[in-house]
Amino acid sequence: MSGFFSFLAAVAFIAMIVFIIQARKKRPGAGKKAWMSVGAWIVLGMLSNATMTGAERAKVAAQQQAEEQAAAQAERQRVVASQQAAAKREAAAAAQAKIEAEQSIDESTLVVACKAQIRSQLKLPNTAKFAGFLESVDQPPVIGKQDAYWKSWVEAENSFGGTVRNDFICSYVKATDRIQVQMTQR
Repeated sequence: MSGFFSFLAAVAFIAMIVFIIQARKKRPGAGKKAWMSVGAWIVLGMLSNATMTGAERAKVAAQQQAEEQAAAQAERQRVVASQQAAAKREAAAAAQAKIEAEQSIDESTLVVACKAQIRSQLKLPNTAKFAGFLESVDQPPVIGKQDAYWKSWVEAENSFGGTVRNDFICSYVKATDRIQVQMTQR
């Protein structure tokens, strides 16, 4: 019997939707019909629940329990997946930190430190011009586990106002944590 009332409740729900749409289009009497269908839907839904047999109630309870268990299982899987993703991110970060710890110095830090050291050795450091991006492609900094070096050139004015180009090799040793520069004139 509850199946019959469930069917009628579904029909009342569809009628309610139709009358609500008509009421929004300002059709006369549609608002009253919409409220009547809402009432019918509620009453038929209650009758459907009231006329359920014990077997139907057990079936509905089992379905609800199965849905709750499935939701709980899905939540557990989501939590496990989240924890695994976090563990992977932490492992990747640890691996990157290990790689960075093994390297003596990163490329940009080496270049900046070398330029500062070279400028400190020049008579007119404000006039220093280092190899540009395209000119330094041939000799990029070489980074190792225990040391690093950069071979390039610098142009600067001397005390007489003439521009002189000097080649240099800038090296870093991790053990001493120092930058050393050797400059040679072309």
